Amino acid sequence: MYQLSEGDYIRMERSPYVNGHFYLRLRPVSGEQQLAVVGTKTIGFGYDEPYREDSFFLSNPLTVSLRMFNAIREPVANKWVIYHNDYPRNLKFLPNMYHNVTNWFKMSKTTAHELNNIYQKRGSKFFRKPFSPVSTKDANNCRSILMDFIRDSLSKNGYLALEDYLGGNPLVKDNIYGNIQYQIEENGDVSIKSSHPCGLSFPSRCCSNVVKPKELAYREPFKMNNDVNT
Repeated sequence: MYQLSEGDYIRMERSPYVNGHFYLRLRPVSGEQQLAVVGTKTIGFGYDEPYREDSFFLSNPLTVSLRMFNAIREPVANKWVIYHNDYPRNLKFLPNMYHNVTNWFKMSKTTAHELNNIYQKRGSKFFRKPFSPVSTKDANNCRSILMDFIRDSLSKNGYLALEDYLGGNPLVKDNIYGNIQYQIEENGDVSIKSSHPCGLSFPSRCCSNVVKPKELAYREPFKMNNDVNT
């Protein structure tokens, strides 16, 4: 069973394209010298029901877009999906890359506990909020929910800095800020190290080619119940 501890490392990554998917990469402190991506695990969260319909009338791009747009007006409750071995989910015709949103930083005891709840199938209180493509104080998307998991590993100012980037409308934020790379210090403070527009991604210190095949990824639908009180 995968088990995380206080002091293990975590890094946030994303698709480098506009409105791209965000996820977390995890590395135990015992593998401090093993920096290769193949020695890590990734995990992300989201909602994908409109994309998985068997009927063409329900799965065509127009219907999917309308359903996702409706989720902004009426957030979808109790249909979160956990993505194990997650990846950027880039469109097939785009270079398959990911962008490092942060450096490696140490997770707190609380962050490790919340992530262990996922791996040990105990659920999470963070799934109580419904999903919306545009996050608000009452609804999360694939970006903002990550902030719930790492909140305790950041200082107050560090949390607010990242929340400003990950919260709200992802399409708007990507067009304003592009791909930012943050530096997270030992004390949890956050500063901007570099940035570039979304889509202008080449192998560099902040962008890399995806190494692991997406076939390793699998989805775990999660249903909230009254026992989840972590």
